[in-house]
Amino acid sequence: MDNKPDLDKLMYLLGQENAVEELKNTMEPHEFSQKYKNQKVNIIENQDFIQSDNNTDSIQSINKKGKKIMKKKIIVLIAAITATLAISATAYGAVKHYLVTTSKNEETGTLTCDIQTESAPTKVPAMKVVPGYIPEGYIETANALGKYHPNGDHSVGGITICPPVYTTHFEEIYVSDVEETTLGGIKAQILTREGLEYNHIINMFYEKGGYVVTIYGADNTSLEELKKVAENIKCEEIPGEFIVVPAFSDELKDVVDNDKEEIEYVEPGISTDHVFNIDEEISDEGFPDENPTFTVNNIEVLDKLPELDKNKFSDYNEYLTFINEDGTLKDYERVNEEKWENNKMNTITETVGMKYVYVTLTMKNPFDKELKDINIYPRIGFMKKASNGNLQFLSDYWGNGNNLQMDNAPIYFDKSDYEGKSFFFSDFAPNETKETHLVYAVDEDKIDNAYIRFEQSGTTSFVGNYIKVTK
Repeated sequence: MDNKPDLDKLMYLLGQENAVEELKNTMEPHEFSQKYKNQKVNIIENQDFIQSDNNTDSIQSINKKGKKIMKKKIIVLIAAITATLAISATAYGAVKHYLVTTSKNEETGTLTCDIQTESAPTKVPAMKVVPGYIPEGYIETANALGKYHPNGDHSVGGITICPPVYTTHFEEIYVSDVEETTLGGIKAQILTREGLEYNHIINMFYEKGGYVVTIYGADNTSLEELKKVAENIKCEEIPGEFIVVPAFSDELKDVVDNDKEEIEYVEPGISTDHVFNIDEEISDEGFPDENPTFTVNNIEVLDKLPELDKNKFSDYNEYLTFINEDGTLKDYERVNEEKWENNKMNTITETVGMKYVYVTLTMKNPFDKELKDINIYPRIGFMKKASNGNLQFLSDYWGNGNNLQMDNAPIYFDKSDYEGKSFFFSDFAPNETKETHLVYAVDEDKIDNAYIRFEQSGTTSFVGNYIKVTK
């Protein structure tokens, strides 16, 4: 699996004139059967020339010795090298112009694919995937083309079909097993990843076009269905669009390999001037002239919520699945650690309870102008105080593991002026003040390290301003 042949060197060593002859006469024990060798020779000797863009069959190349050889001869050599040396690699299209070698790090589960071709294109037509089959009930996501979920439910896994990619090197992580096959007439790899939600990957190698299409399937989609999707996809050119393909040189590959080295990253601490108290006005750090100010009036940690308007929950039906009959939050299995070991992902879970965090908040437009479409998105995260007095992000800063509170945003907001995907947006008249209530569902063992972060865009571009949930 670890062999990575240099075709130029191998062709030079074997010699361009006697590749087939050597293959015919090889009698070494414990290699291929004579029947297999005869079939291989027959295939090689009967190959057609690869034609160039101008439809001629007189394409020539220069070997190491400077001698002109036909492309057909190169094809013969690739096939002969693969057969006579018994290369420990996956060889796709060995009698064409496309050679894929794969190797796997058994300790980390990382599968590496290197693709060698006779000529590397520098400009290629842009391609798109047209699926001919999608399982019944799977709906494509409107703003994420190529992603399909059962009944359009993004909270569960589904199928992702990636656009065609021209590449000479790529990796897949956490691979348990590799099956080499053909799907819809295209050479393919089926990767199994035990212990992961997206537990199957199919790589489709389009030899003629020189590109790869990757399809991901979650554990709620059977492998047979995923294979059927792969067998029925078509790749079509996008008229008038082209892609410039950078050369993947050894120098560039060294840069990529160096980037893989693990570097310990230490988050900068949050100084005390970014931490606010109850009844202190908080301005938006990133765009203070474009957003309202916030004042937290009260924070309560509760077992049960007061009576609230069900229409003000971001997803009331989802909320109902997380509560007991008495209105308390259910315990759930939280993932504390995922570790790749024994060729699979091992998940360590723990049963934990949750509490409500009920926040009363005053929002004020301090300007004599109207504010429209303001994103009210204070998320909750987890920090602890460091020895220097600053707050330090915990390794699981966004680590609330339940599916109720997606992205650590509030599950309840009673001043939304919009519906659907714009639920967290609100409008303000000039100098208008609004009182709103926010609700979070927080793991009870993380309450003491919980902080609410105020930064309307919801990004991490700025440090942000914070308030601690408990005193």
